[in-house]
Amino acid sequence: MRQNGKIEKEQAYIEQILSLVQKDPLTLTELAKSMGYKGISAKLRKTVQQLIAQGRLAYVVQGKNIKLTMKNDSTN
Repeated sequence: MRQNGKIEKEQAYIEQILSLVQKDPLTLTELAKSMGYKGISAKLRKTVQQLIAQGRLAYVVQGKNIKLTMKNDSTN
């Protein structure tokens, strides 16, 4: 029973990340601040790395910044 709550909470966290970067590409710091963190948490860094490994997020270069965005067909 507890496992389901943990999975739902983790899924909601992932959906929050994906929702924020879907609107506009964000740096990791911008993403953290958009989520209400003062800085980049270990949990956020780990989750973002997992999403990149799964192909759900991608890095894009915008000027001097490296930002995160949703991975789609035009992001190769």
